Amino acid sequence: MDSCLSTISSSSYKKYELDNKKIFLCQLQISSLCKMELSQKSKLDQEEDESGGSTDKSVEHHMGSVR
Repeated sequence: MDSCLSTISSSSYKKYELDNKKIFLCQLQISSLCKMELSQKSKLDQEEDESGGSTDKSVEHHMGSVR
């Protein structure tokens, strides 16, 4: 009885390990995709900030000269 249980548990454990590896790989893929999207989004945000920042600076400079 014990040996039967141990074989069942070991085989289920191996399956569990495989499932964990699959899940881990999926998480890695998802996180790398998210990082790529985030980096692309941050690049877009930086471009917007640079274009928006230049107008903000000119406005601030203009306001400063008015004062």
